[in-house]
Amino acid sequence: MNIERFREQVRYHRSPTGKTQADLAKVLSLNPQVLSHKLHGIRNARLTHREVKTLVRTLVEWGAMNRQAEARELLELMDCPDFLPAEWKVPPLNRLEAATSTHSVHLRNIQIPVVEYEVPMQGGSATHPIVLEKREDLASSQLPRQDWGEAIDVGRFYGREDELVELERQIVDDHCRLVAILSRGGFGKTALSVKLTQQVARHFDFVIWRSLQNAPPLENLLAECITFLSNQQKIDLPESIGERISLLIHYLRKAPCLLVLDNVEAILEGRTRSGKYREGYEGYGKLFRWVGETLHQSCLLLTSREKSKELALLEGKHSPVRTMTLTGLEQRACRQILNDSDLLGTETAYNDLIDSYTGNPLALKLVASMIREVFGGNIAAFLNEGTIFFGDIRDLLDQQFKRLSAFEKAILSWLAIARELVALGGLVEESVPPVPRRKILEALEALRRRSLLEGGEAEAIFTLHPVVKEYVTERLVEQVAKEITTSKMKLLLSHCLMKAQTKEYIRHTQAQLILKPILARLLALLKSEQVIEQQLTQVLAALRKTPPEVQGYGGGNVINLLYQLRGTLRGFDFSKLHIRQAYFVGVDLQDANFAESSFDQSVFSETFSSIFSLAFSPDGQLLAAGSVNGEVPVWQVADYRQLLALSGHQGWVWSVAFSLDGARLASGGEDRIVRIWQVSTGQCLTMLHGHTNWIRSVTFSPDGSRLASSSDDGTVRVWEV
Repeated sequence: MNIERFREQVRYHRSPTGKTQADLAKVLSLNPQVLSHKLHGIRNARLTHREVKTLVRTLVEWGAMNRQAEARELLELMDCPDFLPAEWKVPPLNRLEAATSTHSVHLRNIQIPVVEYEVPMQGGSATHPIVLEKREDLASSQLPRQDWGEAIDVGRFYGREDELVELERQIVDDHCRLVAILSRGGFGKTALSVKLTQQVARHFDFVIWRSLQNAPPLENLLAECITFLSNQQKIDLPESIGERISLLIHYLRKAPCLLVLDNVEAILEGRTRSGKYREGYEGYGKLFRWVGETLHQSCLLLTSREKSKELALLEGKHSPVRTMTLTGLEQRACRQILNDSDLLGTETAYNDLIDSYTGNPLALKLVASMIREVFGGNIAAFLNEGTIFFGDIRDLLDQQFKRLSAFEKAILSWLAIARELVALGGLVEESVPPVPRRKILEALEALRRRSLLEGGEAEAIFTLHPVVKEYVTERLVEQVAKEITTSKMKLLLSHCLMKAQTKEYIRHTQAQLILKPILARLLALLKSEQVIEQQLTQVLAALRKTPPEVQGYGGGNVINLLYQLRGTLRGFDFSKLHIRQAYFVGVDLQDANFAESSFDQSVFSETFSSIFSLAFSPDGQLLAAGSVNGEVPVWQVADYRQLLALSGHQGWVWSVAFSLDGARLASGGEDRIVRIWQVSTGQCLTMLHGHTNWIRSVTFSPDGSRLASSSDDGTVRVWEV
């Protein structure tokens, strides 16, 4: 039995008829939700053989099939006996053609992606890749183009079967253009969005999953999406937000795309209940409205703790804009969560515990960890403590933090500051003073047991649940502000509050969500910006009295705070400091004193970041480099003068290569895009999109007509350029 294949075939045959799944349910005398459960196998619900045959007859009656082989395929998929010979001779089955070739029946079910297998014709001008890769079977060629961004691992997913069925119906059957999943924090919106996306991805040519937790500027998000959806085409992105949204809508009409935006509440005002956008993020409202109102064949899926104004205005039962508000998990799913934590208790104790936290999965994971560690796994003993342990998730997190070691708290702070998935090696590099890898692994395992960590798709990649990240960030801001006012420094030295050498949008987010809130808290404590400046300069004076190896991130943190406070560093005394991760790009440093100071991982306007690759032009006159900050600088070798700073890549650039005539330069890296530049002008001639993981190397053919690129996605692509 292959119920998934059966469901897809039924939908395939039904869709052209204009009939809905509700129409099928009516014929079968079933409630539409019951039919959905049977088609998805939820709670072991299955169609009976009689229902399968009735369904087949109905599809034939609707004109959905014209061959007996198509009807027999549906029967075989459900292990249903064939119709009797006499049944084939009466209406509606007698309309079907008895003879057909197997090839003609199954050919339409094989999806051949045009781009991956299209070989460029001689004399053609279009850019097409030739994919050289190992395939276990043909199934991999049927997958849509997918970019999962920061999506979490949902290998252990609990419940939400009804919600998955309903959301799939809205997206696939009802062709909704805008769907939002709403709930309070901790109810599993992110996990549900990932699971749903995995489930419906096969219905779309493109899948893009993005988190808005770091509040990316809309123009950057639109640029990423348009670049991905445009395949290999050269795109001149318009400057205005409205024109970029229009261009995105164009691609949403051109091919079915599923775009998922998680954590929409991050771009809304936190302390209002009106769905108002944060300053500078109003363009997202226009995006949501246009996607919901404009006719296209794609879907935008949102998750949020708060309903935006556009959703409130556009949603409706029969509208292409829908919302779903999550409530607590059902008892069965909650029991799965608690059973995984090895708790002990009666049925009544389990039910009382679940009811106490209204089926909130994050709260249950946190409280299960507490019961296991404090009460030996005994639920009754925990419940007997009364209301002292009951409250919202923040109360649970307060209790959890009281039991954490100082180093475990430090790791949570590192992850909160990072604002993205962090590999184990990154945590090792972050630690100041250095911490053994073994100790970090032990702390990570302890935090995972307490349900405070989440992992990415890859192994040894870590992040925090949005609710936990928000909580840890608030604690961090409060603690650093206190350290500055008392000059008793700990976190200020051990944690880099804003990284100079990181992706631009991450640095921007760290400034907005960490540095500025610290200054706001200091203003509340110290009452004036002048006093804040005096206090920060006193911190610098205290640092000068300590050895460089003890200063940690202190100097860089204070310098970054001073710039956020004043908008200039003119005339400040930064002498005799060890300065780490200070960002000086575009900063006025006139009369600033750096005498006897040293720098580590800091960035200046006239310098470049870490270099990953180098390439000389064929005549040896130019040198190009791929860097960690996404720039490709080009120098004139004779006098070491920088001629170009090629900007456009998002993230690390792993490889650069000149064409044999030296007229063009290719680059590729973390953003999965190959860019080709005109060396004489610095203009980006074209962008080649197709890889789904980091690009590790690029090289031109001797005649310059083709370019090869290799990637961590396991492919080598050859492009006509």
